[in-house]
Parts: sequence; C-alpha cells; structure tokens
Amino acid sequence: MYLIGNILVSMSAANEDPRQQRGLAIAQGSRLKHLANSTWLVPSQSHSGGYVVDVVSGSCTCPDHELRGAVLTCKHRWAVEFARHRVVTPDGIQVTDTVRITYSQNWRQYTMAQRNEKAEVQVLLRALCDQVPNPTQQGRGRPRVPLSDVIFAATMKTFVGLSGRRADSDIQSCAEKGLLGKAVPPNTIFDYMGKDDTTPILRELVRLSALPLSEVETRFAIDGTGFGLKVYRRWYDAKYGREMKEAGWIKLHLVCGVETNIVTAVEVTEASEHDSPCASRRRAWAPSVPLAT
Repeated sequence: MYLIGNILVSMSAANEDPRQQRGLAIAQGSRLKHLANSTWLVPSQSHSGGYVVDVVSGSCTCPDHELRGAVLTCKHRWAVEFARHRVVTPDGIQVTDTVRITYSQNWRQYTMAQRNEKAEVQVLLRALCDQVPNPTQQGRGRPRVPLSDVIFAATMKTFVGLSGRRADSDIQSCAEKGLLGKAVPPNTIFDYMGKDDTTPILRELVRLSALPLSEVETRFAIDGTGFGLKVYRRWYDAKYGREMKEAGWIKLHLVCGVETNIVTAVEVTEASEHDSPCASRRRAWAPSVPLAT
C-alpha cells in the first residue's frame, strides 16, 4: 500500500465531508497506483475497475466528478490526497508528491528462479566447498567422510530447513547427482556441526562467497539478529507467584554490503553481546573484503 502517513487534513466532526471519509477509507484499504506524472489510478469500491485522477487538473473520470466536480471533491480525489505525502513548512502546509518507487517484476523469470533455486544453490555450494581442504586420515579405521562433503551436506540440510532425517533424501539426491562422494549420514552432520573446528571453516566460506563482489561493494553495514533455541530458561517469579520460562537464544552479528546485500562476515555470540565489540573485529573476519566505515 502506498504511503498513508503524515495526513494533516482535519477530520473534526464539525466539518467532516462524507466523500472525504470514504476517500480516507479507500486510501487505507486499497492499493492506489501512480500511473505517470500527475495521474493516479484509484480502485472502485463497487466494481473491479477504477478511475483515473489527475492531481494537476483536479479531474476524475468517475460519474460523481462529472456531475458535481465543479463544487465538490469526489472520494477518489480525496483518496489520492490522502495517499500523497504532506509536509508542514513554516509558511503553512506544502503538499509534495513522494510516491514510493516501484519496479516491474518479470514474473516468468521470477518463477523460474524460484523453481531452479535449489539446483543452482547445490552447484554453487559444491564449487565453494571444493575450497575446503580434506585432511589426510592418520592410522587405521573406517575411512572418514571428506570434510568438504560434510560441510556441503550440513549446509544443504540447513538450506532446506528440515531435520536431519527429513533432509536425508535431499542429501542422497545430491550424491546421485555426483555432488557428493556418497550420502553423508545425519549423525555425521550433527557431529561436525557441534565441533568448534567447523566454525572457522564456515566463516572462511562466507568470506570466499563474498569475494566476487569485492570490486563492487564499497560501503558495508553491521547489524545483529537473534536465533531461538530449544533450551528453555526457567525461574520462579515472586511477583506473579509462579514459575516462568523463556526460550534461550543466541545472537548473530553480520556485515553486509549495502548495494548487493552480500554477507561478507559473521560472528555468533551470546544473546547479550552488542554489535560494537564485533564491529571492532570485523577486519579480522574478512581481511580480503574492503570494508568502509
């Protein structure tokens, strides 16, 4: 919906206009479309079509404007007035159009991109995981799964957003496509996801994935977000006289480019840690990516 805020038209009961009230309802409940220059398309409340309002000429294609437009403002013109941004100046009220910029969507390409997203992610992820060194196994014992395959499987399991067992069919499908030497069992994925040695590898892969855009991005933003855990913290609240509980959570701090939104560095901390200490360490996270303050 287009911007409705900062409406400065008085709606006092003494001078309320029914058309003005209906125009406000249209602006709040419908999507007005800015066509070109000073023209807007306002949806009709009685049928599927709409009416064209010209802000400069003060005209509307509705029957009400044709009959009473010389003395009254129709509800569609009121709707456009409410949908426009109004700012107050020292000299009074100055109305300026601040139409939200919209972009056309190629829905065919958008649909195809979503349908092929998983397959393309698998190919790109395989190329990225090929950069992971596979340590030589020392001594006897069952041959270990290559570390690059484990990282690939763990990332795909996270990408599909399923449990280890439910994601197993996706992992097997990747093995059938030749993206894995063989399917990685869920328990092996969990073992490596719980190892501290896995963290620097994942952090380095984030850095490598951002390198192709290092010549494009010159400005970066740092922010944090939280991830809930399945572990609950319990305590007895004396005020309410009962036991309380809340889910624990961890905090993810990340650096991303403001132009492409590419993530260049990440760090996971306790929930109470602020972004500023992590910001001071950002060059250690991604030394090859040019970070600008």
